[in-house]
Amino acid sequence: MIPVLTLLIAGHVLADFVLQSDALVAAKQNPQTRGAALRRHFLQVAGAHALFLVLIHPVLAILVGLGIGGVHLVIDRWKLRQEQAYPAPLRWFLWDQALHGFSLLLAGVWIAEFPLQDWMLLEWGLAQWIVLSIGFTMLALNARLGGFLVAEFLRRYKPQPSEPAQTDAEGELLRTGRVIGMLERVLLFLILVQGEWAAVGFVIAAKSVVRFPELNKRDFAEYYLLGTLASFLFAILSVLLYEQWLRWLTHA
Repeated sequence: MIPVLTLLIAGHVLADFVLQSDALVAAKQNPQTRGAALRRHFLQVAGAHALFLVLIHPVLAILVGLGIGGVHLVIDRWKLRQEQAYPAPLRWFLWDQALHGFSLLLAGVWIAEFPLQDWMLLEWGLAQWIVLSIGFTMLALNARLGGFLVAEFLRRYKPQPSEPAQTDAEGELLRTGRVIGMLERVLLFLILVQGEWAAVGFVIAAKSVVRFPELNKRDFAEYYLLGTLASFLFAILSVLLYEQWLRWLTHA
């Protein structure tokens, strides 16, 4: 079941963390645009899962994609209602992802009951496709999920500006910081997967050189250190999960 579940998780990550843009998330939260945004996300979910499952069984891939897309739509509607009633982004995000994960597990158990050995196109590279799916999943999670979790963790530690902030400049800095964090985690993942743990120092040095003039401010230095450590921790954990995931596959 692990190979099938791997492809289902990869489809979920593609739909929720790559294809779903920030603009689409905002449209889902707006009651006036919510219906169209949810329908668009349904198509993304259905298409992403069908794409990853197509080498197992083309017809089953479409049916499973539509089924998971429908369940995904119901969960998203529930999450949006909860967020409106009790604003707590991180809590409902975790509940949302847990419910999606449970639905994928049920789908994986259901698919595993089918006699698919004659359909699984191993000679066309299904095994390699599954391994690539794991790598894609880890890279996408580092790029998108890691940024969200690090930002939520840092929210309570953000230093208060000593002078009135300029909204445009501050927004541009935040956007730049998010991109830097995304590239940092992706780069770390690619480096650490190769076993080059010593190269982590290069990434730290590169960040410190750019931020050096601001590190003499204690509040910012502590905030910067927390963000860097949280980002590095996410990348390291993703590498450990990647390696364990591959071991699970070899014993599946």
